[in-house]
This record gives sequence, C-alpha cells and structure tokens, in this order.
Amino acid sequence: MRYPHAGGSASAYASLARELAPGFEVVAVQYPGRQDRHREQLVDDVGILARAVVGALEPVLHRPIALFGHSTGALLLFETALILGAERQESRRSSVYLAEPRQSRNRRVSTP
Repeated sequence: MRYPHAGGSASAYASLARELAPGFEVVAVQYPGRQDRHREQLVDDVGILARAVVGALEPVLHRPIALFGHSTGALLLFETALILGAERQESRRSSVYLAEPRQSRNRRVSTP
C-alpha cells in the first residue's frame, strides 16, 4: 500500500508497480480530489481518510501487507497503522514511513 505526498496521486507509483511485479502487488491510495477522483470533495481530516483506507483494505487484511508513505502520505500511513493496530489488532504488517516528526503529531492536513 503506497501513500503519495499531499499533491500527488496514485499514478506516481505506476513504474514502481511494474518493476516489482509479479512478486508484489502495489496498490496506491488515490486521494479525493485527485485524478480520477477529481470531482470528489477534498478531505482535510486525516482520521477520516485513514478510516476510508482501512475500509478499502478490509478484503486483503488476511494477507501480510507493507505500508509506505511519503511526506503527508506518511502521516496518513501512521493514522492508518494506528487504526489497524488498535481496532483490528493486526500484527502481520510492516510499516515504513517518511515524514518530519512534527507532522505525525498534527492530526489535520491543510488543504489549499
């Protein structure tokens, strides 16, 4: 599961998906308001986005997954991992996230 930066989109990981195939299935989060979801209203609450991601992951939670987030995507990954750990008690996953420590304390994402 890949989480792009705030202004990014899922297509940013298309080449990575091709490089890792067939050994890995790369799935990227497409944020509301981006690319094929451009008509949807932007969401400025990371908790809401994280719960939506957890809901979308439901069909694959029986398999091991790895989560990667870049910049603001790392904040969303962190919130998703908190939900998975606390509410679902999922233990079969690896998390890699990149962000400034300050970002992980901020639970809201500013949108322009």
